Amino acid sequence: MQSDYLLTIKYLNKSLEYFDTKYFVTNRYKDGRGYVLISLGVMYNKIGNTKQSRGNYFEGLRIFEELKNTPAVSYALQSIANLHFEQKKYNLALQYYLKAYDIYYKKDELSYQDNIQKALLFISIGKCHQELRHCDLSENYLNKGLAIAIKLNDKDILSEIYFNLGQNKERCDKDID
Repeated sequence: MQSDYLLTIKYLNKSLEYFDTKYFVTNRYKDGRGYVLISLGVMYNKIGNTKQSRGNYFEGLRIFEELKNTPAVSYALQSIANLHFEQKKYNLALQYYLKAYDIYYKKDELSYQDNIQKALLFISIGKCHQELRHCDLSENYLNKGLAIAIKLNDKDILSEIYFNLGQNKERCDKDID
């Protein structure tokens, strides 16, 4: 499995070589370079190289901020948050998830796909609060995601939210005992 990740990293790095050529340095192609960097960050994280992963995420974030591409900025922030969550740095992950929400998902009018992403982001925020034993906040965010998933009738997200609501209830009941 790791060899597959290493091959993917090789191809993504090859892609970066082309983005770094004179032809691709215009703003028109910079966002593509940012997405490749985020993908590289994911792959480096999968092989346990969190330092390289973090560097790629922040470079992608810098590009997206420079281009004022708010959906991509939010995506990069969520990637950074995911890295912190996996490292059990829940407070830091929560900060990045909330910043991702504030930057792009606070608005009411979102596309179907953006609403899916918003529901998934609420799950991530709820899981952070769950790990931090903020039971009420966890339930609150999971229920926000639930409302979106019900509206969209997305069975996969509904299943994940109900699972996390159950976990939250179980953990909170243990904390009370």
